Amino acid sequence: MGAGASVPDIVTLDAALAHTGPLGIADARVTEAFGGKETLPGPRAMELLAAMQEESKHGRAAEVGTARAAVRAMLEQKEWDDGSLTPVFIRLAWHSSGTYDAATKTGGSNGAGMRFGPEAGDPENAGLDKARAFIEPLKAQFPNFSYSDLWILAAYVGLEVSGGPVIPFTAGRVDYDDETAATYPPVGRLPAAEKGIPAGCPFETCDAVGVMHGWEALAEYMRRDIFYRMGFDDREAVALLCGGHVYGRCHTDRSGYAGAWVAEMTQFSNEYAADMLEDTWTCVDHDDVWLDDIGAAELRPAPGKKQYVNRERPAGWAPKDGKALVCPFSFAKAEASLPTEPPASATRPGCPFAKAAADDAEPEKEKCASSAGGEPDNQMMLASDMVLAWDKGFRVHLEAYAEDEDALRTDFGKAFKKLTELGCPFAKEPARAPTP
Repeated sequence: MGAGASVPDIVTLDAALAHTGPLGIADARVTEAFGGKETLPGPRAMELLAAMQEESKHGRAAEVGTARAAVRAMLEQKEWDDGSLTPVFIRLAWHSSGTYDAATKTGGSNGAGMRFGPEAGDPENAGLDKARAFIEPLKAQFPNFSYSDLWILAAYVGLEVSGGPVIPFTAGRVDYDDETAATYPPVGRLPAAEKGIPAGCPFETCDAVGVMHGWEALAEYMRRDIFYRMGFDDREAVALLCGGHVYGRCHTDRSGYAGAWVAEMTQFSNEYAADMLEDTWTCVDHDDVWLDDIGAAELRPAPGKKQYVNRERPAGWAPKDGKALVCPFSFAKAEASLPTEPPASATRPGCPFAKAAADDAEPEKEKCASSAGGEPDNQMMLASDMVLAWDKGFRVHLEAYAEDEDALRTDFGKAFKKLTELGCPFAKEPARAPTP
């Protein structure tokens, strides 16, 4: 199983355990990965062993292994959301890292700045005080690790045990003493889900096929102000959203949005990408009380918020003010109405544009109708999610991940490791913002 060796179809548990011997790492991590089976698919086993080998180079393998075991032991929390802390740990890592600015080299996971007022009070971080509280016992048990290291390690472990990528962990982040640190980020760098979308109810802010007016501005905001600012290209941006939003759910008392993105919100998959392209999505706001009547009250956002849901308005339902109804959005139906050229910024290297044959087709004339057949799981998408389907520079990657879960796992793992190491003292090459 050395470097350069071909990847076997399967790896036995005994062989994997024998391979870990020289690394000085507890066998529990390997045993758990096998899940009671005697064999594991070769690529997954080799991914795990390669990550362990990489971690052993940093001199704290045994200590990291012990901390990993402690995180694994606490992930299952039956009283918390959907029974797992994995989603909220991923959100904590994402939000603590997503403040990085490649131009000024400020922000990022290094420092754990969310412990202090400015970052902690960012509306986009609402509810993460609960995630940070779950880390406190770990910090007491492992005082030699910084908070910023533990926040990231917890996310890595959650991803690994839920079938996501196995990401080699590097310790060495240094916590801020307070918010006066030179690299402490300003509030406002985390993505706002409706940036550039006009205020108003869905009947005022969506076109005839259910696409939000102003989505182009939102797509460019996500591309330039969020991902390019940190040094990511379009493919990495889509991988981060597809891999990150397969976990967890939104809450009206935190973000104001409501519901889970996917049906299995505690396990890694490409369901987010596939569902976005395959399902029908209806834009709703707090006044869409028909959701309550069909058993989907959990999908009704807080006042002032709009989101998409995988349910259709019942036939005959109309808003109280009598405004004209809009049809729900579906990718197949709306494809011809979307721009046939990508934004100029999406044509740079790393952001290929694929022109689908259907782009030149005439839009289908469909009637709005309620869903037929069995009731779907209650799922939602934010406007900032939907731009991945509407923007052709993003969509080419969304389509690829909808077809290939292994590719998503690989690309998300690389992008998430990059995200969580931006600005860290051990990072070999600080990210550079794409050239405008």
